[in-house]
Amino acid sequence: FMNKVWESRENEGGVEFLYYSEDGEQGYPGAVKAVVRYEWTDECELRMTYTAESDAPTVINLTNHAYFNLNGEGNGNILGHTLRMNCSEYLPTDDTAIPYGEPAAVAGTPMAFDTPHTIGERINEPDPQLEIGKGYDHNWVLDEGVMAGGKGGLVRAGGLYCPLNGRSVEVWTT
Repeated sequence: FMNKVWESRENEGGVEFLYYSEDGEQGYPGAVKAVVRYEWTDECELRMTYTAESDAPTVINLTNHAYFNLNGEGNGNILGHTLRMNCSEYLPTDDTAIPYGEPAAVAGTPMAFDTPHTIGERINEPDPQLEIGKGYDHNWVLDEGVMAGGKGGLVRAGGLYCPLNGRSVEVWTT
């Protein structure tokens, strides 16, 4: 969907983007109506809400690939940012950075952010996955207990913190 022109409109304190994917587009069954809503809250939170409806069983996994430097533009890199994710597994990739096979445990690897670590702390360790991705360019798998704990509501997937200025980003999902 990233190379498609989405319809857009202002809507109640935010902006919504809509894309309608015809049945069979990219080989997937069912027509899909996808909506992404961006809004700022009074607490200075940026919320991105994704919804999708299909007229047939199909695969859909909407995501966002925004990159946040909490230092601010022109103020260095993110290597000092502290990352914590509720993930004890990640998806290894092949040499083209495409995930393959079964999830792998993060324990004992530079992929372990199940406890807080700065992004730069282990990024230069000799590890085939870091070499393939030229750093961190992987998918992590949310722990089942995290999702079960949400009971259908929002659960915290992880967070990023900048110790220089106290800015933070939290990711919540259903």
